Amino acid sequence: MKQYTSIEELFEDNKELFDTDKKKAWFLIGNAYSRVMYQSKKYYEEKKANVNGESKNPVSYDVSYLENGFIFKNFDYGTFMDFTTKCTELLIKYGVYSRAGYLKADISQAILLMDGQNTKTSTSEAKYMFVAGLNQFIKHKKKEDNKGDIEFEDEKHRK
Repeated sequence: MKQYTSIEELFEDNKELFDTDKKKAWFLIGNAYSRVMYQSKKYYEEKKANVNGESKNPVSYDVSYLENGFIFKNFDYGTFMDFTTKCTELLIKYGVYSRAGYLKADISQAILLMDGQNTKTSTSEAKYMFVAGLNQFIKHKKKEDNKGDIEFEDEKHRK
């Protein structure tokens, strides 16, 4: 899979796939959901270790509960809004909301794109775009004004 440095670059290189704003919106929210899953794993891994370096909780956090939370969804507008709300709430819970500049921007852009057209996207198409977003890693270029942003350079969470 090609590595992209921005969402715009990905959309530009794949115009035939991203021919409607709704498809772009589903892709963006899938990509954001994936990054929130990564933050979930990271949050619970850090939380489970105690002072002695031993685990307080023998549960493995290699898999986030979010990973299977979308499989049986209907992939309609209501589901889309549930995903956006869940992503935002969990970023706040994990204490990274203030540093999640790219992620917040992607969620906002997804909402704007979803509301921007009256065309319908089929459930299977929406699910396909969401899963494509889950699996695509975007390595954003560092910007001077985003020095405090959290980084998602580790692709381990995509496997």
